[in-house]
Amino acid sequence: MIHNQPADHPEHGGSSSAPRPHHECANRYFTSSGDWTTRLARVGACKPPVVVPDLTGDSQPVAASVLNAAGLTLGQVTTVTDYTCNNIGTVKGQNPGAGSQVAAGTAVTVTIGQMPPPPFQCP
Repeated sequence: MIHNQPADHPEHGGSSSAPRPHHECANRYFTSSGDWTTRLARVGACKPPVVVPDLTGDSQPVAASVLNAAGLTLGQVTTVTDYTCNNIGTVKGQNPGAGSQVAAGTAVTVTIGQMPPPPFQCP
């Protein structure tokens, strides 16, 4: 009987508290003879994670271009009233956040600031 355990399983010296990277391509197997063996398995492209860029202050077209260059895609775009008037027509928030490590091709959602309704006026 073969029991599949991830390569970072604590029973063979790994750490179970550390998050597993999305690009892990090796698993260790406990064979019927009682030995741990490592088998490399190519799952998809096994690409390393991509760091999400900071899109704050970018227009929607610029954000899409920056994400594309990083190997990511622009996901859902929502708007929110920006009473600070600092991000009118630009990215005010994003998910996943800047600096996060994600799989290549992940969609990043952005929130674009819009003008507050009258009588409020931006300087």
